[in-house]
Amino acid sequence: MEHPLRCHPLVVRRELPRSGGTIDRLLRDERLVRMLPGVHRWSDIEETFELRVAATRKWDPDAIFVGSTAARLSWWSELSDPLVRVSSRSKRKATAWLRPTAQPVPDELVAENADGLRLASPECSALQLAGAGHRDAVFEALRRGLSLAHLNEALACFPKRLRGNPLRALRMAESMDEPWSPLERDAHVLLRAAKVTGWEANHRIEVGDRVYFADIAFPEARLIVELDGWTFHSIADRVSDNDRQNDLVTAGWTVVRFSFETLDSMVGLVQRVLAADWTAAPLALGVMSAARDDTGDWHIA
Repeated sequence: MEHPLRCHPLVVRRELPRSGGTIDRLLRDERLVRMLPGVHRWSDIEETFELRVAATRKWDPDAIFVGSTAARLSWWSELSDPLVRVSSRSKRKATAWLRPTAQPVPDELVAENADGLRLASPECSALQLAGAGHRDAVFEALRRGLSLAHLNEALACFPKRLRGNPLRALRMAESMDEPWSPLERDAHVLLRAAKVTGWEANHRIEVGDRVYFADIAFPEARLIVELDGWTFHSIADRVSDNDRQNDLVTAGWTVVRFSFETLDSMVGLVQRVLAADWTAAPLALGVMSAARDDTGDWHIA
């Protein structure tokens, strides 16, 4: 026969004032396991991230879930962080997996999900992650549908001297052209650092009835920088890439390609292509690539 308290997924002493003795016996018999002060789970129930969140909510109903926890609960469910992070005015760390902070969340940056959980808004949690050293947080937020304008509005709500603000500002600056991948973001950073101008990110190009988006394009020079961030391509992917590239070259664009491994050569090659006088050769150069010789120098192929 099941114990009468089994109807409670979490056994909360505060909610069961007449069952204190029973709870103590269940703890002694190791049928209950303490998660937080006054909040217990049944020993045969796995302690998941979701159960930790529920226990934290029982322990501190006024807590606001922040950082990686808010991200996991709203816009970035795949984020891997088993810790539960909350903004709490009164609670201190009570277990190894809980990370409370006294730093308040501005009212305008507090959201509520379908389960009634109070948590930092997606923009706020993305910036909290960025300030904590998560370099891809802003990029992921943009990739998943958040806007740069809303992120900037959220950043303006953060206290001026809040720890991590310089890092947040840096990550926002890196993403000012809304890169679609970490490799694109790094390429944008390199181009801006070298003061290379005249380029556009994710530039729309129409070739006949087809529409392509170049990772980085120099429209006046008709130069495209393609960034290959994947280590594996299927045969279908390669055929599609080849068709795309053939269309672009036929339309008069020069295409150069880089990966994470060759990105350090991008700026130099782009500068040489832009500086060259191609007026004597009006046809498209076609596909170009960078390669190192035995001396370590880079050459255009």
